[in-house]
Amino acid sequence: MAAPAFSSQLLLFFFYYIFFACYVIKYVYSGTATIYSIAAGHCDSLEATVLLRFESKRPGIIGGQPIYIQSANGEFSGRLQSLSFVRDTLMRQEAVCRFKTAEIKSVENQNVDFTIIQASGNLLQKMLGGL
Repeated sequence: MAAPAFSSQLLLFFFYYIFFACYVIKYVYSGTATIYSIAAGHCDSLEATVLLRFESKRPGIIGGQPIYIQSANGEFSGRLQSLSFVRDTLMRQEAVCRFKTAEIKSVENQNVDFTIIQASGNLLQKMLGGL
């Protein structure tokens, strides 16, 4: 009779582990991006300074997260390299992003919508101190 109790405990632990190990916490930030003139370059990608105005919540630490730009021509993505903590009088923050040259040139001197999705790891990693 001890064998069924052990296997049910093992099964319970297995489901508990799967739930906490596979659950990824994601934070979504969105708002409006102002993209001014882009310096002409001959590379396939370039770093551009973009002014981001967040709708509600702002991210804390940024580095390497994808940023998605929605324009009339469709959506394209880039990488967020850094984000200034200083805001101007219009509540915009300066961000340095890396985009493909052809894609970012299509929205030069425009205001467009953006989305940043920041995955912070799974719940089990959070419980173990960010391993």
